[in-house]
Amino acid sequence: MNKTIVAVAALSLGAFNMFAADAEAGAQARMWSVTGKLRGFFDDNSTAVGSGQPKTSTFGYQISPGINFVWEKDQTTVRLGYSYSFSYYEDRRGGVGQFSHNPGVTNLFFPDKFDQNHNFSGEINHAFSERYSVKVADTFTVGQQPDSLRTNDAITSVQPVPGNNIVNSGTISFSAQLTPLFSAQIAYDNSWYDYSDQGAGTNADAVVVPSASGTSDRIEQGITLNGLWRVMPETSVLVGYRFGMVNYTAGEHIGSFTNASATVFELFSNSRDNNSHYGYVGVNHNFTPQFAASVQGGARDTYFPNDPENQNDLSPYARASLIYSYAPESHVEAGFSYDRNSTDLLSVSTNGFVHDQVSANLYATVVHRIIPKFFVTVNGQVQNATFQGGGLDGKTERYYLLGLDFLYQINRYISANAGYNFDRVDSQAGRSYSRNRVYIGVIAGY
Repeated sequence: MNKTIVAVAALSLGAFNMFAADAEAGAQARMWSVTGKLRGFFDDNSTAVGSGQPKTSTFGYQISPGINFVWEKDQTTVRLGYSYSFSYYEDRRGGVGQFSHNPGVTNLFFPDKFDQNHNFSGEINHAFSERYSVKVADTFTVGQQPDSLRTNDAITSVQPVPGNNIVNSGTISFSAQLTPLFSAQIAYDNSWYDYSDQGAGTNADAVVVPSASGTSDRIEQGITLNGLWRVMPETSVLVGYRFGMVNYTAGEHIGSFTNASATVFELFSNSRDNNSHYGYVGVNHNFTPQFAASVQGGARDTYFPNDPENQNDLSPYARASLIYSYAPESHVEAGFSYDRNSTDLLSVSTNGFVHDQVSANLYATVVHRIIPKFFVTVNGQVQNATFQGGGLDGKTERYYLLGLDFLYQINRYISANAGYNFDRVDSQAGRSYSRNRVYIGVIAGY
């Protein structure tokens, strides 16, 4: 398994997923389907180093097989899936990376010539009756891509991180149609993050440099209660509450700070533990059978129980999404979110330490059929993250991700594929970089 997380990628998977679904549909009575992807690529910054540092550009190839299983009977559906990705970088020989939990500190890392990612997924849907149903889903990921090691909209880590890194994300929800016009849902979600880089060090100035585990190993979980009223045939009003908990699990000494009163506080991983209460309202509306949108907004009260100065913050919360099928086999999906989220960076000052970040995130995917059997997929994401607390308080990181993917279906089993990915980070925390990748290959499905 590789020992480096490569930089965030805007993966253009829309057309690929559509092709895989088509292959699965072609299987008719089969409960299983298999897919495979073979690509050659060029990467102009494979170690994601910052501006002014020598970049490692390289050619390479990627192999990615996958298998899916679907079983349906009466009121129960079971879905299982596994995918594997192996990427080989011909000229990647390591370099100076900017990954650090203290701004201005750079770590030397020597990435392998390959990356590997494993992804397991499972889902069970069961309808007890027409009014009551339950859904259980879980995804387990082992790999090196920060973009695949996140479970929400926000990007929390952008730089290479040593180690075999794991995220497990699971949910269970129960839905009830209590009356013809009112339904309710209760859900529990749990995400577990485990980085293999462990043990804090110190730099030349005797400043503690925490490990990736020290700042990022955590369990995020929450309970959500939603009530939905159908006020018109195509419009529903939502009222909801959520309680969230984030517990950092490494038990590592991650630093210290001296406040304005000259009191010294020692910091540990769980110093950034936090509990949150959300309250929000929303509207779901179907404008046409092809166009649906939802929006919700409210407030979040966040409390840090292990902060030596007992910080408590009230912040806005917002989420919106839409899907529009504007032509045959063509659609656009877009969304926006505004919320607090974890960050891998840590910085201290007399006003405390970095607790987390507030992120405004805009993203969209367009899948367009140019002609029969020829598709283009465009993925884009823009995120503005503002650090909360410590020496980075009020400073920002902006992420720009763009993916362009072309797919031509040669027949029902084989497609030709080419694309381009662009990543850019503008960081006031000292870890800006840009990256360009192009690829060409084939995708098979049966």
